[in-house]
Amino acid sequence: MREIGGYLELERFGGEEYHSDALAFNTATNALLWLVAQRGIRRIWMPDYLCGSVTAALERVESCEIVRYPVREDLTAELPLEAIDSQDAVYLVNYYGQLSMESVRQLRGKLHSLILDNVQAFFEKPLPGVDTVYSCRKWFGVPDGAYLYADGLKSRGLPQEYAADRFSHLLGRFEGEASDWYAAYQKNETELEHSPIRLMSPLTHNLLRAVDYSEVAYRRSRNFSFLDGCLKEVNKLHLTVPNGAFMYPLFLQKGDPQEIRQKMAKKRIYLPTLWPGLSGRAERISNQILPLPVDQRYDERDLERMISCLREMI
Repeated sequence: MREIGGYLELERFGGEEYHSDALAFNTATNALLWLVAQRGIRRIWMPDYLCGSVTAALERVESCEIVRYPVREDLTAELPLEAIDSQDAVYLVNYYGQLSMESVRQLRGKLHSLILDNVQAFFEKPLPGVDTVYSCRKWFGVPDGAYLYADGLKSRGLPQEYAADRFSHLLGRFEGEASDWYAAYQKNETELEHSPIRLMSPLTHNLLRAVDYSEVAYRRSRNFSFLDGCLKEVNKLHLTVPNGAFMYPLFLQKGDPQEIRQKMAKKRIYLPTLWPGLSGRAERISNQILPLPVDQRYDERDLERMISCLREMI
């Protein structure tokens, strides 16, 4: 029976989510695990340049074999098409939103099953016939959330994530410093990494209905374009401006990126490593690329400060 009266809860927002037609899960990894089970995938090709937690989660699925393929330094997939079986699935990552949808269409025509990872391309709409995964936490201040487009599949019967206990790092940073709440953020990430497959929490659905997606996409693209105009001469990557950029990948041709990260952190500018713990060429890509923030929180003054600090070190 519904409660009537009492104190007021968080306001309920009446907007529409950007991916309102997608299936909604608690994490992108769980969306992928659910998809692999529902599609009955027995072998999947995964890039070597990828978050280790995704591969580790798939390795626990005994019925699915993982085969790795390399990623070039220009962030394109080096797929051995002749070795891919007609029943295999290929997991393709859209790094920093730099993958053209025309190239995805062409590849889809050569494969039995293609899964597109748009975790770094939230505003890229899915293509027909291509199972596509998105994340929410990397784009907005929400405690959980991921989307999955998978033709013909329904996610009925799964429980929803409970997120009321996952807000401390978000509220803490809103009113305080990121450094003070980083441990709480890491705790939430670890808990989600080990969370069972669930649907997106009602709290996250509600928050995502309050986002001005047009404004967010505009600011991210504007900031990406500004950085590229200032840094493309020292960037090994030749980039296009995505619709709503994730981050600006600065692939340095010289200098020590780890030292730059440490010095930038002392200036209260935090540049992550995506992703640590890899090997070979993937490790070099992970270490050498400095992902520069371009999100909706920042304006030109913030970017100029970041560029000024970088120029002192490069």
